[in-house]
Amino acid sequence: MVVLVAGCDMPSAASPAPTRPAPSTPPAAPPTTAFVLTTGALSAVALRGGRLLWSASIPGEQTTGLVVAPRLDRAYVLAGPPFTLTPVSLSTGTVGRPIRLGSAVWSVALAPDGTTAYVANAGSGIEGLPGPTGSTITPVNLRAGRVGPAISVGEGPCGIAFAGDGTAYVSLTVARRLVQVNLASGRAGPGVAVPPARPPLAVAPCTVAVAAGAGLLAVGNLQQDLVFPAPLVDLLDLASHRWRRPITLPGTSNAVYELGFSPDARHVYVSARTRGGLTDTLYIASTATGTLTQARLTGYVVTFALTPGGGTLWTAAGTGSGKTALLPVNATTGVPGRAIAYLPGTPVAIGL
Repeated sequence: MVVLVAGCDMPSAASPAPTRPAPSTPPAAPPTTAFVLTTGALSAVALRGGRLLWSASIPGEQTTGLVVAPRLDRAYVLAGPPFTLTPVSLSTGTVGRPIRLGSAVWSVALAPDGTTAYVANAGSGIEGLPGPTGSTITPVNLRAGRVGPAISVGEGPCGIAFAGDGTAYVSLTVARRLVQVNLASGRAGPGVAVPPARPPLAVAPCTVAVAAGAGLLAVGNLQQDLVFPAPLVDLLDLASHRWRRPITLPGTSNAVYELGFSPDARHVYVSARTRGGLTDTLYIASTATGTLTQARLTGYVVTFALTPGGGTLWTAAGTGSGKTALLPVNATTGVPGRAIAYLPGTPVAIGL
């Protein structure tokens, strides 16, 4: 992968180039358990049969994020305020001592080493509520339970994704940029500007995903108070340093809540909500053509995790009765299977 050139902004668009296939890797063993974070609890559900293995209550006013670290046999739940990462045993559901982070944290992501998490530190949004208006990200040594020194990245860090070569990409909602961070040195480069949107729509880059082997990055916009986000998923080719033609989502405005790539990077999965909508929609988009397939399900919140082989999106979707349905969705056709479990509360995140 070619490193972004410091201070080199991207052209607003480029004709889509063929996506380089990701390097082949030995097939991973299929997952046997889904770890579903809902409001206030983390639950483990057997994917064969839907049996509830355990459920653990999580301390904190709000549960807002999840990373699953199999190397440590732990899941870590982001909750607050004040914000902490709470370890939970994947085997037993035993809750450990929370790792203290700070008064406001926006998101969390697990580094490729499987033992370090990075959190995006939030500032104060409207009426004192947390918002992506901070300026740093912070590494957390999960094995030791120790928080490292903060890394300055720019205005409004929101999402964090990893390229697998010792670098991370951080979306900056306020600065409307993406920055590349050298994780070894803890330094961020100037980054690149996200293409502007046509008024009155806004660019507010937040959710970000990287297909490291294919050299491709996807970023979606955040809903911010009275500002309507552009209904786009922007694609950055990391080899040519050019923006591809974006993926256009239905509706006049769309906020993107979750992104993920297929193993071959030919598709990107998008959980999004249209302006004025009350439910999320799951889309399967071609990275080459932008063609969309809408999964045949909706929920008050839809979050997903892709199996290592890429065949199934295990999806947690909120229901009208205040529960979370766990169900498989075909990662190519978008056709859902039957729900295997229903859990109390609204879905927040899911991991395998």
